[in-house]
Amino acid sequence: MIDGPSILGVEQAAVFLGLHEETVRRFARERRLPGFKVGRAWRFSRDHLGAWIEAQHRARAPHRRVLVV
Repeated sequence: MIDGPSILGVEQAAVFLGLHEETVRRFARERRLPGFKVGRAWRFSRDHLGAWIEAQHRARAPHRRVLVV
């Protein structure tokens, strides 16, 4: 488990995701990343970002099939 606050700003979300800060902002604006605005600043839930990362990995994982003869 990762220690720290459960609500992250853009800078912390960028570090958590391994992305550039502007990429995080763009993904949030495009609703490609789960986030919400407080005033003019984007905020992100650490739990929702973790679920988003898992979904991205599952979407990119190849589907393997086994043929038994």
